[in-house]
Amino acid sequence: MRFQVAVCGPGRGNEEERPRARQVDRLLTEHGAGVLCGAGAGVMAAVAEGARSRGGLVIGIRPDTDRAAASGSLSAMVLTGMGEAGTPRTSPAPTR
Repeated sequence: MRFQVAVCGPGRGNEEERPRARQVDRLLTEHGAGVLCGAGAGVMAAVAEGARSRGGLVIGIRPDTDRAAASGSLSAMVLTGMGEAGTPRTSPAPTR
């Protein structure tokens, strides 16, 4: 793994978004990226499936402690228990 990429998207995702998410992560994996994602359903599950289909490393970060809610395509997961309020922590800090 040469670099890591965090991929974010809607938990539900529609019929157009999910195939695109799988394709993006297949391409990332083919170029040596490790993938971080939200670990849930919809686009996040598609992200994990796409990367794993090429043998990629996929780390899922869950806002809760529910292992059963996580995608089955993850290599590993982090259960934060922080709720959805923890999501902004993945964003860059504002600059002045």
